[in-house]
Amino acid sequence: MWSNEGVESVQAVRLIGDKEGKAILDALLVCILVTIMIGLSFHYYNRVVQEAREVALKAGLVNIRKTIQLYHFVERQYPPDLEGLVRKRLMLPAREDTFFKEEYLSAVAVDPEGHPLDSFGNQYRYDPRNGRVSSGTPGYETW
Repeated sequence: MWSNEGVESVQAVRLIGDKEGKAILDALLVCILVTIMIGLSFHYYNRVVQEAREVALKAGLVNIRKTIQLYHFVERQYPPDLEGLVRKRLMLPAREDTFFKEEYLSAVAVDPEGHPLDSFGNQYRYDPRNGRVSSGTPGYETW
């Protein structure tokens, strides 16, 4: 009297539903894992960028400090400001009939007003009385 066709079709639908549910669960798991990997790589990227900025800041400070020493040696005084180091040209005899003519401080990032900027985009702090220069970035003032 009763046919088994209805039971078989319900079992077939249940199997198909289980496979689709498993596929959705697999896709969701993959999305979660990819999100975790992106989050970890973003954190690593930010750390590497921070370290690169710190290394660039150290190099920039050394460069400016050596430039101030050179200026003091040649001019017998400290520069009045850092902007002058970017604009003022140094003339030294390199060889006979040859002069070295370059700015004291070149290839440094400057803001629109001509103030040299550190690797974090902040102005350097400079004391013309003693020739001391430091970073204007909070947390790096004592470098």
